[in-house]
Amino acid sequence: MQKEDKGHRSYEELRQRVKNISGEEKMKEEEAFVLFILREFLGLEESIYDDAMDAGGPKDCGIDAFWVNDDEKVVYLLQCKYRSDKNTINENEIDNFLNSIEYLKAPPISLQKRCKKYIQERSQEYKEYIGRLYDTRLIFATSSTYELAARDKTKIFNERNRNEDIQIELLDAKEIIERMDNFRRKDKPDIKFNLQNNYHEHRSKSIPYVVCSIFADDLALAYKAHKGNILEQNLRYGLKGGPINKQIAATLQDSRQRKNFWYYNNGITIICDDYQINKDFIAVQNAQIVNGAQTTKAVYEASMSLGMDALHELSILTRIIKTSKNEDLIEQIRDFNNKQNPTKPRDFISHRKEQQRLQGEFESLRYFYEIKRGEKYEETNAKRIKRDKLSVIDNLTVAQAQCSFLGKPAQAKSEKSSLLDPSKEHYKEIFGEPTNARNLLLAYKCYEFAKESLKKFKKRKSIKAEEEFMLHGTTHIVAVMGKIIEKVVGVEKIIKDDEQFRQFVSNERLKLIYQEAVEFVEDLYSLRVDMYRSEELSFTPSRYFKNADEATKMLDKIDKKIDKNLLKLEKKILLNA
Repeated sequence: MQKEDKGHRSYEELRQRVKNISGEEKMKEEEAFVLFILREFLGLEESIYDDAMDAGGPKDCGIDAFWVNDDEKVVYLLQCKYRSDKNTINENEIDNFLNSIEYLKAPPISLQKRCKKYIQERSQEYKEYIGRLYDTRLIFATSSTYELAARDKTKIFNERNRNEDIQIELLDAKEIIERMDNFRRKDKPDIKFNLQNNYHEHRSKSIPYVVCSIFADDLALAYKAHKGNILEQNLRYGLKGGPINKQIAATLQDSRQRKNFWYYNNGITIICDDYQINKDFIAVQNAQIVNGAQTTKAVYEASMSLGMDALHELSILTRIIKTSKNEDLIEQIRDFNNKQNPTKPRDFISHRKEQQRLQGEFESLRYFYEIKRGEKYEETNAKRIKRDKLSVIDNLTVAQAQCSFLGKPAQAKSEKSSLLDPSKEHYKEIFGEPTNARNLLLAYKCYEFAKESLKKFKKRKSIKAEEEFMLHGTTHIVAVMGKIIEKVVGVEKIIKDDEQFRQFVSNERLKLIYQEAVEFVEDLYSLRVDMYRSEELSFTPSRYFKNADEATKMLDKIDKKIDKNLLKLEKKILLNA
């Protein structure tokens, strides 16, 4: 009996996953495929992929999703084609996607007929990001396959722009499924590194370590074998991006500079359960790279274009530390290593005690609180989520909700990268004592209700200028909901009383609060639009709602209005629900 083609099996598996999302989210399969790529494959948090998907639809200028990673300093554009596995992608479709960059760079007037308003606004932002030296990464994903000419077109484009700030990556059904399967495979990486020249070992009983130089091809082979399981950061799929990666990649590609890699690179740090040194190699048990993920992935990517032989001449400075199961020590090593590294600590807070405490508290409320990207897909977690029927929420979306709820909606909207940075005030305000899962869930439920209402609003055929606050002001509406809840009952009273808490996270109560919040925001927003019209000034809603000073002014005025209408609010919210 003839074996079924592996590519076709991948297509069928992908198709089934997309169908499941389509049914769960009540959306077309084409939209579900975009959501699948953003949420399941790339591992983006809800607060990011929700906004990113606003790009798609009629007059999207070839962009199904648009988002920015400030940590990497990269603008991402996604194009998705959900098709039969027989319907391949040709080179003209690659050209059309590449043209989306030209649309974003075009003058505003020329975009008005071609592109929807969302793309016009992103065009303004894109030009600002380019001015700030952000890279651009285009991702073309299909449930089908690519014709050879399409892949050749991509290779030529990337080769021409190797040292520039733009690259494109193609993903077909087979590659998408294989990468996800590799990532989800849980193992403990036991790795053997060949040693170069001498090494130094510190034989302390408490914290033994080795400082040595390893061959770059060994590191590439280790990453190829274990992928995300060797990277504590869980930077998932290796999409190229950021100035650091560019510098590392440029050095590796330059035959003259490559030999000096040891002198240029900071090296990597590996923690492990144990290690044994032989004459020529070191065997490392459960190796985890806690510093040097960018180096590791850049070396692996270079191995695909240069071959392993070219990397064998490269030395990489390496620290290998035996931490066994000393979690406090592991946490300190992670934290201090990354304070010296330009990579943001977003993917490392999963090891912080307050995040682990909150994860346990959320589970008692029937939620799986995802504190590390992709964590919900790990086999044991996935089984528990399904068995216990847990709802999944991620810590970035929760942080954005709480930041809004606490009265900082502009920061929640425009400073996402700092919300999960423990060194910043936002993190301390959101997750510091006495914050618990009930605090955060109350804010999240307000945010979730506002986002669901926004989805319904977007389905309207026409939207007036005075109503555009709905498209950009979700975090501001949540901030007003927080003010109303605090003044009508008090957050502390709600979270300490089981019945009050149950009522205030229910849709019946939230609907009343949401409606009042929308009215307050709408009144002030209309006045603002009228003022700009009367003075013939240009007004961009997306920028207005990212302005922290404007948000403070708005909330101060609304605060006074709530006080004046408090009795009416109490009667409506407490008696009518």
